[in-house]
Amino acid sequence: MTYGASAKSWPTLHSLKMSQETVLGRATCVGGSDANVILGGSSDRLLRLWREKRREEKAEDLSANVAVMLGCWTEAFNRQWFEKTTGLAITRCGEAFRCEDHQWRGCTLDGFVEASGAVWEAKHTSGFSKADEVLARYMPQLQHNMAVLKAERAFLSVLFGNSKWECFEIASDWLYQSELLEAELQFWGCVQSGVPPVAAPAPPPPRPIAVREICLQGSNSWAAAAADWLDTRVSAKRHSDAVTAMKAMIEPDVSRAFGHGVEAKRSKAGSITFPGDYAMSIPRVYAAISGVAADLVKVGIPKARTNQQDGYLYRGIDDVYDRLAPLLVANKLCILPRVIDRDCTDHQGQAGEHLRSVVVKAAFDLVSTEDGSVHVIESFGEALDPSDKGTSKAMSAAYKYAILQAFCIPVSKTQDADDQTYKLVPVITESFSQPVQGWEQWVADIRDVVRVCQSAEALNRVQETHRQPLLALSRERQDLYHDLGRTLADRRKQLSDAAVPVEQELACPKAPPRRRRLKKEVEHG
Repeated sequence: MTYGASAKSWPTLHSLKMSQETVLGRATCVGGSDANVILGGSSDRLLRLWREKRREEKAEDLSANVAVMLGCWTEAFNRQWFEKTTGLAITRCGEAFRCEDHQWRGCTLDGFVEASGAVWEAKHTSGFSKADEVLARYMPQLQHNMAVLKAERAFLSVLFGNSKWECFEIASDWLYQSELLEAELQFWGCVQSGVPPVAAPAPPPPRPIAVREICLQGSNSWAAAAADWLDTRVSAKRHSDAVTAMKAMIEPDVSRAFGHGVEAKRSKAGSITFPGDYAMSIPRVYAAISGVAADLVKVGIPKARTNQQDGYLYRGIDDVYDRLAPLLVANKLCILPRVIDRDCTDHQGQAGEHLRSVVVKAAFDLVSTEDGSVHVIESFGEALDPSDKGTSKAMSAAYKYAILQAFCIPVSKTQDADDQTYKLVPVITESFSQPVQGWEQWVADIRDVVRVCQSAEALNRVQETHRQPLLALSRERQDLYHDLGRTLADRRKQLSDAAVPVEQELACPKAPPRRRRLKKEVEHG
Protein backbone atom coordinates (compact mmCIF):
# COMPACT_ATOMS: atom_id res chain seq x y z
CA MET A 1 0.00 0.00 0.00
CA THR A 2 1.34 3.45 -0.91
CA TYR A 3 0.34 6.94 0.17
CA GLY A 4 1.30 9.19 -2.73
CA ALA A 5 5.03 8.47 -2.62
CA SER A 6 7.12 6.18 -4.74
CA ALA A 7 9.51 3.72 -3.12
CA LYS A 8 12.26 5.40 -5.14
CA SER A 9 11.83 8.58 -3.04
CA TRP A 10 13.01 6.81 0.11
CA PRO A 11 16.77 6.69 0.80
CA THR A 12 18.59 3.49 -0.01
CA LEU A 13 20.60 1.70 2.65
CA HIS A 14 23.78 2.30 0.65
CA SER A 15 23.19 6.06 0.67
CA LEU A 16 22.92 6.04 4.47
CA LYS A 17 26.47 4.79 4.97
CA MET A 18 29.10 7.38 5.89
CA SER A 19 31.66 8.17 3.25
CA GLN A 20 35.33 7.47 3.88
CA GLU A 21 35.99 11.20 3.98
CA THR A 22 33.38 11.64 6.73
CA VAL A 23 34.83 8.75 8.74
CA LEU A 24 38.32 10.25 8.55
CA GLY A 25 36.98 13.69 9.47
CA ARG A 26 35.35 12.32 12.61
CA ALA A 27 38.73 11.10 13.82
CA THR A 28 40.06 14.67 13.96
CA CYS A 29 37.60 16.00 16.52
CA VAL A 30 35.23 15.18 19.38
CA GLY A 31 31.67 15.14 18.01
CA GLY A 32 28.22 15.06 19.53
CA SER A 33 27.85 11.28 19.44
CA ASP A 34 31.32 11.03 20.98
CA ALA A 35 30.06 13.11 23.92
CA ASN A 36 27.45 10.41 24.59
CA VAL A 37 30.26 7.83 24.82
CA ILE A 38 32.52 10.02 26.97
CA LEU A 39 29.78 10.52 29.59
CA GLY A 40 28.08 7.17 28.94
CA GLY A 41 29.92 5.36 31.75
CA SER A 42 31.09 2.41 29.60
CA SER A 43 34.86 1.84 29.80
CA ASP A 44 34.83 -0.55 26.84
CA ARG A 45 33.08 1.91 24.51
CA LEU A 46 35.33 4.74 25.72
CA LEU A 47 38.52 2.77 25.01
CA ARG A 48 37.26 1.77 21.55
CA LEU A 49 36.49 5.43 20.77
CA TRP A 50 39.98 6.40 21.99
CA ARG A 51 41.60 3.81 19.69
CA GLU A 52 39.47 5.00 16.76
CA LYS A 53 40.51 8.63 17.33
CA ARG A 54 44.17 7.53 17.43
CA ARG A 55 43.52 5.49 14.24
CA GLU A 56 44.72 2.34 15.96
CA GLU A 57 41.41 0.70 15.14
CA LYS A 58 38.94 1.17 12.32
CA ALA A 59 35.64 2.87 13.10
CA GLU A 60 32.91 0.36 13.82
CA ASP A 61 30.83 -0.53 10.76
CA LEU A 62 27.22 0.06 11.79
CA SER A 63 25.71 -0.64 8.38
CA ALA A 64 24.52 -4.06 9.62
CA ASN A 65 23.04 -2.65 12.85
CA VAL A 66 19.32 -2.52 12.15
CA ALA A 67 18.56 -0.10 15.01
CA VAL A 68 21.15 2.42 13.82
CA MET A 69 20.18 2.12 10.14
CA LEU A 70 16.47 2.39 10.96
CA GLY A 71 17.15 5.60 12.88
CA CYS A 72 19.02 7.02 9.88
CA TRP A 73 16.32 5.88 7.45
CA THR A 74 13.44 7.43 9.46
CA GLU A 75 15.27 10.71 10.08
CA ALA A 76 13.64 12.29 7.01
CA PHE A 77 10.19 11.24 8.23
CA ASN A 78 11.00 12.52 11.73
CA ARG A 79 12.01 15.89 10.29
CA GLN A 80 8.85 16.21 8.18
CA TRP A 81 6.64 15.17 11.08
CA PHE A 82 8.27 17.78 13.32
CA GLU A 83 7.70 20.50 10.72
CA LYS A 84 4.07 19.43 10.20
CA THR A 85 3.31 19.26 13.93
CA THR A 86 5.13 22.41 15.11
CA GLY A 87 5.01 24.60 11.98
CA LEU A 88 8.77 25.24 12.35
CA ALA A 89 11.12 24.79 9.39
CA ILE A 90 14.35 22.80 9.72
CA THR A 91 17.49 23.82 7.80
CA ARG A 92 21.25 23.05 7.73
CA CYS A 93 20.65 19.30 7.59
CA GLY A 94 23.95 17.40 7.60
CA GLU A 95 26.15 20.51 7.91
CA ALA A 96 29.38 20.15 9.89
CA PHE A 97 30.71 22.81 12.30
CA ARG A 98 33.79 23.39 14.46
CA CYS A 99 33.81 25.22 17.78
CA GLU A 100 35.29 28.72 17.65
CA ASP A 101 36.89 28.37 21.09
CA HIS A 102 38.16 24.77 20.75
CA GLN A 103 38.90 23.63 17.22
CA TRP A 104 39.07 19.99 18.33
CA ARG A 105 35.32 20.08 19.10
CA GLY A 106 32.88 19.62 16.24
CA CYS A 107 29.40 18.46 15.36
CA THR A 108 27.31 17.41 12.39
CA LEU A 109 23.74 18.66 12.61
CA ASP A 110 20.60 16.65 11.99
CA GLY A 111 19.06 20.08 11.48
CA PHE A 112 18.65 23.60 12.82
CA VAL A 113 15.44 25.52 13.64
CA GLU A 114 16.17 29.08 12.50
CA ALA A 115 13.00 30.56 14.03
CA SER A 116 14.08 29.45 17.52
CA GLY A 117 17.85 29.45 17.03
CA ALA A 118 17.74 25.85 18.21
CA VAL A 119 19.68 22.70 17.37
CA TRP A 120 17.42 19.89 16.10
CA GLU A 121 18.31 16.26 16.85
CA ALA A 122 16.35 13.22 15.60
CA LYS A 123 16.23 9.87 17.36
CA HIS A 124 14.30 6.62 16.83
CA THR A 125 14.19 4.45 19.93
CA SER A 126 12.29 1.48 21.33
CA GLY A 127 8.58 1.83 22.01
CA PHE A 128 9.26 0.68 25.58
CA SER A 129 11.84 3.40 26.32
CA LYS A 130 10.97 5.99 28.94
CA ALA A 131 11.21 9.67 28.10
CA ASP A 132 13.50 10.54 31.02
CA GLU A 133 15.89 7.72 30.08
CA VAL A 134 16.06 8.94 26.47
CA LEU A 135 16.74 12.50 27.62
CA ALA A 136 19.53 11.38 29.97
CA ARG A 137 21.09 9.17 27.24
CA TYR A 138 21.32 11.95 24.63
CA MET A 139 21.80 14.99 26.90
CA PRO A 140 25.62 15.05 26.38
CA GLN A 141 25.15 15.22 22.58
CA LEU A 142 22.52 17.97 22.83
CA GLN A 143 24.59 20.12 25.21
CA HIS A 144 27.75 19.50 23.14
CA ASN A 145 26.09 20.61 19.91
CA MET A 146 24.61 23.70 21.61
CA ALA A 147 28.07 24.58 22.99
CA VAL A 148 29.72 24.21 19.56
CA LEU A 149 27.13 26.45 17.86
CA LYS A 150 26.65 28.72 20.91
CA ALA A 151 22.91 27.99 20.72
CA GLU A 152 20.56 28.56 23.64
CA ARG A 153 18.00 25.87 22.75
CA ALA A 154 17.76 22.38 21.30
CA PHE A 155 14.90 20.17 20.15
CA LEU A 156 15.07 16.40 20.66
CA SER A 157 12.56 14.84 18.25
CA VAL A 158 11.97 11.20 19.20
CA LEU A 159 10.06 8.37 17.53
CA PHE A 160 9.13 5.70 20.09
CA GLY A 161 8.69 2.43 18.22
CA ASN A 162 6.10 2.79 15.47
CA SER A 163 3.22 4.53 17.26
CA LYS A 164 4.45 7.48 19.33
CA TRP A 165 6.30 10.74 18.67
CA GLU A 166 7.43 13.27 21.26
CA CYS A 167 9.49 16.43 21.06
CA PHE A 168 11.48 17.85 23.99
CA GLU A 169 12.86 21.38 24.16
CA ILE A 170 16.08 21.66 26.17
CA ALA A 171 17.83 24.83 27.33
CA SER A 172 21.57 25.34 27.21
CA ASP A 173 22.99 24.61 30.69
CA TRP A 174 26.36 26.26 31.33
CA LEU A 175 27.18 24.21 34.45
CA TYR A 176 26.53 20.93 32.64
CA GLN A 177 28.46 22.16 29.59
CA SER A 178 31.49 23.16 31.68
CA GLU A 179 31.68 19.66 33.17
CA LEU A 180 31.17 18.14 29.73
CA LEU A 181 34.01 20.30 28.33
CA GLU A 182 36.27 19.17 31.16
CA ALA A 183 35.54 15.49 30.42
CA GLU A 184 36.04 15.98 26.66
CA LEU A 185 39.26 17.92 27.23
CA GLN A 186 40.67 15.12 29.36
CA PHE A 187 39.66 12.56 26.73
CA TRP A 188 41.22 14.54 23.88
CA GLY A 189 44.38 14.97 25.93
CA CYS A 190 44.51 11.18 26.24
CA VAL A 191 44.10 10.90 22.47
CA GLN A 192 47.06 13.23 21.92
CA SER A 193 49.26 11.67 24.61
CA GLY A 194 48.40 8.01 24.11
CA VAL A 195 47.36 7.55 27.75
CA PRO A 196 44.20 5.38 27.98
CA PRO A 197 41.22 7.38 29.28
CA VAL A 198 39.13 6.64 32.36
CA ALA A 199 35.34 6.90 32.23
CA ALA A 200 34.05 10.05 33.93
CA PRO A 201 30.76 10.16 35.87
CA ALA A 202 27.99 12.02 34.09
CA PRO A 203 26.64 15.19 35.77
CA PRO A 204 22.90 15.31 36.56
CA PRO A 205 21.04 16.02 33.28
CA PRO A 206 19.11 19.32 33.21
CA ARG A 207 15.36 19.13 32.89
CA PRO A 208 13.64 19.87 29.57
CA ILE A 209 11.74 23.14 29.21
CA ALA A 210 8.06 23.05 30.24
CA VAL A 211 8.22 19.37 31.18
CA ARG A 212 7.76 19.12 34.92
CA GLU A 213 5.73 17.31 37.51
CA ILE A 214 3.62 19.09 40.09
CA CYS A 215 1.82 17.90 43.20
CA LEU A 216 -1.64 19.42 43.65
CA GLN A 217 -2.17 17.80 47.03
CA GLY A 218 -2.62 21.23 48.63
CA SER A 219 -5.22 22.46 46.11
CA ASN A 220 -8.80 22.43 47.41
CA SER A 221 -10.19 22.83 43.89
CA TRP A 222 -8.22 19.81 42.68
CA ALA A 223 -9.35 17.84 45.74
CA ALA A 224 -13.01 18.60 45.05
CA ALA A 225 -12.75 17.73 41.37
CA ALA A 226 -10.77 14.56 42.14
CA ALA A 227 -13.39 13.43 44.67
CA ASP A 228 -16.14 13.97 42.09
CA TRP A 229 -14.18 12.03 39.49
CA LEU A 230 -13.56 9.13 41.85
CA ASP A 231 -17.18 9.01 42.96
CA THR A 232 -18.44 9.16 39.37
CA ARG A 233 -16.05 6.46 38.22
CA VAL A 234 -17.22 4.06 40.92
CA SER A 235 -20.95 4.65 40.46
CA ALA A 236 -21.21 5.27 36.70
CA LYS A 237 -21.97 1.67 35.73
CA ARG A 238 -24.43 1.18 38.57
CA HIS A 239 -26.25 4.36 37.55
CA SER A 240 -26.43 3.27 33.90
CA ASP A 241 -27.75 -0.17 34.85
CA ALA A 242 -30.36 1.38 37.15
CA VAL A 243 -31.63 3.73 34.42
CA THR A 244 -31.95 0.82 31.97
CA ALA A 245 -33.81 -1.30 34.53
CA MET A 246 -36.25 1.47 35.48
CA LYS A 247 -37.05 2.31 31.85
CA ALA A 248 -37.86 -1.35 31.22
CA MET A 249 -40.42 -1.25 34.04
CA ILE A 250 -42.38 1.66 32.54
CA GLU A 251 -45.12 0.37 30.25
CA PRO A 252 -45.90 2.15 26.94
CA ASP A 253 -49.09 3.82 28.21
CA VAL A 254 -47.46 5.30 31.34
CA SER A 255 -46.61 9.01 31.10
CA ARG A 256 -45.17 9.40 34.60
CA ALA A 257 -43.68 6.96 37.10
CA PHE A 258 -42.34 7.80 40.54
CA GLY A 259 -41.32 6.29 43.85
CA HIS A 260 -38.47 6.17 46.38
CA GLY A 261 -37.36 9.67 45.49
CA VAL A 262 -37.05 9.03 41.73
CA GLU A 263 -39.38 10.41 39.04
CA ALA A 264 -39.51 9.43 35.35
CA LYS A 265 -41.52 11.23 32.64
CA ARG A 266 -42.36 10.27 29.09
CA SER A 267 -42.16 13.02 26.46
CA LYS A 268 -44.62 13.44 23.55
CA ALA A 269 -42.01 11.83 21.31
CA GLY A 270 -42.03 8.78 23.59
CA SER A 271 -38.58 9.13 25.21
CA ILE A 272 -38.27 8.64 28.97
CA THR A 273 -36.30 11.13 31.04
CA PHE A 274 -35.47 11.49 34.73
CA PRO A 275 -35.81 15.18 35.72
CA GLY A 276 -33.50 14.80 38.70
CA ASP A 277 -35.43 17.05 41.10
CA TYR A 278 -35.64 14.25 43.63
CA ALA A 279 -33.75 14.29 46.90
CA MET A 280 -30.08 13.42 46.56
CA SER A 281 -28.67 10.94 49.03
CA ILE A 282 -25.51 11.84 50.97
CA PRO A 283 -22.61 9.35 50.66
CA ARG A 284 -22.87 7.08 53.67
CA VAL A 285 -19.13 7.17 54.41
CA TYR A 286 -19.63 10.52 56.17
CA ALA A 287 -22.43 9.16 58.34
CA ALA A 288 -20.14 6.27 59.27
CA ILE A 289 -17.29 8.66 60.17
CA SER A 290 -19.68 10.72 62.27
CA GLY A 291 -20.93 7.56 64.01
CA VAL A 292 -17.41 6.46 64.98
CA ALA A 293 -16.59 9.96 66.24
CA ALA A 294 -19.82 10.01 68.30
CA ASP A 295 -18.85 6.73 69.99
CA LEU A 296 -15.27 7.85 70.64
CA VAL A 297 -16.24 11.17 72.19
CA LYS A 298 -17.97 9.37 75.05
CA VAL A 299 -14.86 7.60 76.36
CA GLY A 300 -11.98 8.51 74.04
CA ILE A 301 -8.62 6.76 74.15
CA PRO A 302 -6.67 7.47 77.34
CA LYS A 303 -2.91 7.93 77.41
CA ALA A 304 -2.03 4.86 79.43
CA ARG A 305 1.58 4.25 78.34
CA THR A 306 4.82 5.92 79.50
CA ASN A 307 7.84 6.80 77.35
CA GLN A 308 10.89 4.86 78.60
CA GLN A 309 13.41 7.69 78.23
CA ASP A 310 11.55 10.95 78.81
CA GLY A 311 8.71 9.74 81.02
CA TYR A 312 5.73 11.31 79.26
CA LEU A 313 2.41 9.61 78.58
CA TYR A 314 1.19 8.55 75.17
CA ARG A 315 -1.32 6.30 73.36
CA GLY A 316 0.10 3.25 71.62
CA ILE A 317 -1.02 1.94 68.26
CA ASP A 318 -2.50 -1.14 69.96
CA ASP A 319 -4.67 1.15 72.11
CA VAL A 320 -6.02 2.76 68.94
CA TYR A 321 -6.64 -0.61 67.27
CA ASP A 322 -8.41 -2.09 70.30
CA ARG A 323 -10.71 0.88 70.73
CA LEU A 324 -11.39 1.52 67.05
CA ALA A 325 -11.94 -2.00 65.66
CA PRO A 326 -15.40 -2.67 67.17
CA LEU A 327 -16.58 0.85 66.26
CA LEU A 328 -15.62 0.35 62.61
CA VAL A 329 -17.60 -2.87 62.47
CA ALA A 330 -20.62 -1.30 64.14
CA ASN A 331 -20.66 1.66 61.75
CA LYS A 332 -19.89 -0.42 58.64
CA LEU A 333 -16.67 1.43 57.90
CA CYS A 334 -13.31 0.05 56.82
CA ILE A 335 -9.92 1.78 56.63
CA LEU A 336 -7.55 0.75 53.82
CA PRO A 337 -3.94 2.05 54.08
CA ARG A 338 -1.55 2.58 51.17
CA VAL A 339 1.92 4.13 50.92
CA ILE A 340 2.30 7.15 48.62
CA ASP A 341 5.99 7.85 49.27
CA ARG A 342 8.82 6.46 51.40
CA ASP A 343 12.28 7.80 52.22
CA CYS A 344 15.09 6.09 54.15
CA THR A 345 18.35 7.53 55.50
CA ASP A 346 21.05 6.03 57.73
CA HIS A 347 22.23 7.73 60.91
CA GLN A 348 24.49 7.09 63.88
CA GLY A 349 23.17 7.25 67.42
CA GLN A 350 24.97 8.88 70.33
CA ALA A 351 26.03 5.45 71.57
CA GLY A 352 27.50 4.62 68.15
CA GLU A 353 24.66 2.35 67.08
CA HIS A 354 23.40 2.27 63.52
CA LEU A 355 19.89 3.72 63.12
CA ARG A 356 17.71 3.89 60.04
CA SER A 357 15.28 6.79 59.69
CA VAL A 358 12.13 6.06 57.69
CA VAL A 359 9.59 8.67 56.61
CA VAL A 360 6.40 7.54 54.87
CA LYS A 361 3.58 9.49 53.33
CA ALA A 362 0.49 7.32 53.57
CA ALA A 363 -3.11 7.59 52.40
CA PHE A 364 -6.03 5.94 54.20
CA ASP A 365 -9.22 5.20 52.28
CA LEU A 366 -12.26 5.35 54.55
CA VAL A 367 -14.83 3.19 52.76
CA SER A 368 -18.49 2.70 53.63
CA THR A 369 -19.48 -0.93 53.19
CA GLU A 370 -23.09 0.13 52.55
CA ASP A 371 -22.74 2.19 49.37
CA GLY A 372 -19.01 1.99 48.56
CA SER A 373 -18.49 5.74 49.02
CA VAL A 374 -14.91 6.73 49.86
CA HIS A 375 -13.19 9.54 51.72
CA VAL A 376 -9.37 9.75 51.61
CA ILE A 377 -7.14 11.15 54.34
CA GLU A 378 -3.34 11.46 54.21
CA SER A 379 -0.73 11.53 56.93
CA PHE A 380 3.04 11.40 57.47
CA GLY A 381 4.83 8.99 59.77
CA GLU A 382 8.45 8.99 60.96
CA ALA A 383 10.44 6.33 62.82
CA LEU A 384 13.97 5.40 63.86
CA ASP A 385 14.93 1.75 64.22
CA PRO A 386 18.21 -0.17 64.48
CA SER A 387 16.94 -3.13 62.40
CA ASP A 388 14.15 -3.75 59.88
CA LYS A 389 11.12 -2.40 61.74
CA GLY A 390 11.40 1.25 60.67
CA THR A 391 8.76 1.12 57.93
CA SER A 392 6.16 -0.64 60.07
CA LYS A 393 6.77 1.84 62.89
CA ALA A 394 6.40 4.78 60.52
CA MET A 395 3.16 3.36 59.09
CA SER A 396 1.81 2.85 62.62
CA ALA A 397 2.61 6.46 63.46
CA ALA A 398 0.95 7.72 60.28
CA TYR A 399 -2.16 5.60 60.97
CA LYS A 400 -2.41 6.68 64.59
CA TYR A 401 -2.25 10.42 63.94
CA ALA A 402 -4.52 10.19 60.89
CA ILE A 403 -7.16 8.49 63.05
CA LEU A 404 -6.72 10.93 65.95
CA GLN A 405 -7.40 13.85 63.62
CA ALA A 406 -10.07 12.28 61.39
CA PHE A 407 -12.27 11.26 64.32
CA CYS A 408 -11.37 14.29 66.49
CA ILE A 409 -10.11 12.20 69.42
CA PRO A 410 -9.10 14.69 72.16
CA VAL A 411 -5.35 15.14 72.73
CA SER A 412 -4.08 16.66 75.98
CA LYS A 413 -1.14 19.04 76.24
CA THR A 414 1.24 16.16 76.97
CA GLN A 415 3.55 15.59 74.02
CA ASP A 416 2.82 12.39 72.10
CA ALA A 417 5.61 10.14 70.78
CA ASP A 418 6.72 6.53 70.55
CA ASP A 419 7.93 4.68 73.61
CA GLN A 420 11.61 5.25 72.78
CA THR A 421 13.59 8.36 71.89
CA TYR A 422 16.88 8.18 69.95
CA LYS A 423 19.51 10.93 69.97
CA LEU A 424 21.30 11.57 66.67
CA VAL A 425 24.79 12.86 66.03
CA PRO A 426 24.50 16.18 64.11
CA VAL A 427 25.42 15.74 60.44
CA ILE A 428 25.84 18.16 57.57
CA THR A 429 23.38 17.53 54.78
CA GLU A 430 24.15 18.11 51.10
CA SER A 431 20.64 19.30 50.31
CA PHE A 432 20.24 23.00 49.66
CA SER A 433 17.32 25.33 49.34
CA GLN A 434 17.21 29.12 49.07
CA PRO A 435 20.09 30.90 50.89
CA VAL A 436 19.35 33.16 53.85
CA GLN A 437 20.09 36.37 51.94
CA GLY A 438 17.84 35.36 49.00
CA TRP A 439 18.80 34.23 45.50
CA GLU A 440 19.30 37.74 44.07
CA GLN A 441 21.86 38.76 46.70
CA TRP A 442 23.56 35.36 46.62
CA VAL A 443 24.04 35.57 42.83
CA ALA A 444 25.35 39.13 43.20
CA ASP A 445 27.92 37.93 45.77
CA ILE A 446 29.05 35.08 43.49
CA ARG A 447 29.38 37.53 40.58
CA ASP A 448 31.74 39.65 42.71
CA VAL A 449 33.86 36.58 43.43
CA VAL A 450 33.92 35.57 39.74
CA ARG A 451 35.05 39.03 38.63
CA VAL A 452 38.18 38.88 40.82
CA CYS A 453 39.19 35.32 39.82
CA GLN A 454 42.59 35.36 38.09
CA SER A 455 42.63 31.91 36.51
CA ALA A 456 40.38 29.26 35.03
CA GLU A 457 41.26 27.02 37.99
CA ALA A 458 39.90 29.65 40.37
CA LEU A 459 36.64 29.74 38.42
CA ASN A 460 36.48 25.94 38.56
CA ARG A 461 36.91 26.07 42.34
CA VAL A 462 34.05 28.55 42.62
CA GLN A 463 31.79 26.18 40.67
CA GLU A 464 32.85 23.13 42.68
CA THR A 465 32.53 24.88 46.06
CA HIS A 466 29.02 26.10 45.28
CA ARG A 467 27.80 23.06 43.35
CA GLN A 468 24.77 22.34 45.57
CA PRO A 469 23.38 25.90 45.59
CA LEU A 470 24.02 26.15 41.83
CA LEU A 471 21.94 23.03 41.21
CA ALA A 472 19.20 24.42 43.45
CA LEU A 473 19.39 27.76 41.60
CA SER A 474 18.96 25.97 38.23
CA ARG A 475 15.72 24.45 39.52
CA GLU A 476 14.23 27.48 41.26
CA ARG A 477 15.49 30.56 39.36
CA GLN A 478 16.58 29.72 35.82
CA ASP A 479 16.82 33.43 34.92
CA LEU A 480 19.47 34.09 37.58
CA TYR A 481 21.15 30.75 36.78
CA HIS A 482 21.65 31.68 33.10
CA ASP A 483 22.76 35.23 34.00
CA LEU A 484 25.42 33.82 36.31
CA GLY A 485 26.49 31.40 33.57
CA ARG A 486 27.04 34.32 31.18
CA THR A 487 29.12 36.09 33.84
CA LEU A 488 31.35 33.03 34.22
CA ALA A 489 31.66 32.63 30.44
CA ASP A 490 32.63 36.31 30.03
CA ARG A 491 35.27 36.00 32.75
CA ARG A 492 36.70 32.85 31.16
CA LYS A 493 36.95 34.67 27.83
CA GLN A 494 38.76 37.57 29.49
CA LEU A 495 41.27 35.20 31.06
CA SER A 496 41.92 33.30 27.84
CA ASP A 497 44.64 34.66 25.54
CA ALA A 498 43.33 32.66 22.61
CA ALA A 499 41.48 29.46 21.78
CA VAL A 500 44.40 27.02 21.63
CA PRO A 501 44.04 23.35 20.53
CA VAL A 502 44.79 20.82 23.25
CA GLU A 503 47.91 19.51 21.53
CA GLN A 504 49.36 23.07 21.66
CA GLU A 505 48.24 23.52 25.25
CA LEU A 506 50.13 20.37 26.21
CA ALA A 507 53.32 21.82 24.71
CA CYS A 508 52.89 25.31 26.21
CA PRO A 509 55.41 25.96 29.10
CA LYS A 510 52.98 28.40 30.74
CA ALA A 511 49.98 26.08 30.61
CA PRO A 512 47.65 26.04 33.61
CA PRO A 513 48.36 23.43 36.34
CA ARG A 514 45.84 20.91 34.94
CA ARG A 515 47.47 21.08 31.50
CA ARG A 516 50.95 20.76 33.04
CA ARG A 517 49.80 17.56 34.74
CA LEU A 518 48.74 16.22 31.34
CA LYS A 519 52.14 17.18 29.93
CA LYS A 520 53.95 15.34 32.75
CA GLU A 521 51.87 12.25 32.08
CA VAL A 522 52.97 12.35 28.44
CA GLU A 523 56.66 12.87 29.30
CA HIS A 524 56.75 10.07 31.86
CA GLY A 525 54.80 7.59 29.75
